[in-house]
Amino acid sequence: MRVRFLPGGLFVELFLFLNYYLFAAWVAQWYLPAGRECSPEDFMYFVYIIRSEKDGSYYTGLTGDLERRIREHNKSDTKTTRSKKPWRVIYSERCKTRQKAREREKFLKSGVGREWRNANMPR
Repeated sequence: MRVRFLPGGLFVELFLFLNYYLFAAWVAQWYLPAGRECSPEDFMYFVYIIRSEKDGSYYTGLTGDLERRIREHNKSDTKTTRSKKPWRVIYSERCKTRQKAREREKFLKSGVGREWRNANMPR
């Protein structure tokens, strides 16, 4: 099968570029910046819900390092949560990929997810 709208050389260049791009994206999931190297089996993402001890409000997020992220929330490094500290973790779950963690976070932030949180989390 021949592609008519691309000259032969351009098609080859496009093919090579896409192969390189897809390969680079595939390799990048296993190679992290210095100090964060780990195998894909070791790396986990966390979806978490924290509750403000000041006013009882909730915050839902995702992170690769839960302890560090909670310290940031309580140390005023996060603009959206600094006025309601201290925060306490009331729920967390592990996900193998960032994509799965993001899907779960979106669910927990949806109307159905908030209903589930209100029914199952301590107030």
